[in-house]
Amino acid sequence: MASAVPVNAAPFNACDYLLDRHVRAGGGDRLALTGVAGDVSYARLAERVGHAARGLRGLGLQLEQR
Repeated sequence: MASAVPVNAAPFNACDYLLDRHVRAGGGDRLALTGVAGDVSYARLAERVGHAARGLRGLGLQLEQR
């Protein structure tokens, strides 16, 4: 039986799909989130996500770990 996913397919990256692609396409200044604390653009959210990721890596978390 053939696999539904090609063997050489890159793993799905939710952050890239939901955030990074908007920044790459020039939409970094567009609204990504809104709430009682204020509005957050895609570019600012990408900065915050990067900061959180660096913090987790600093604690020793590696790719594919939960």
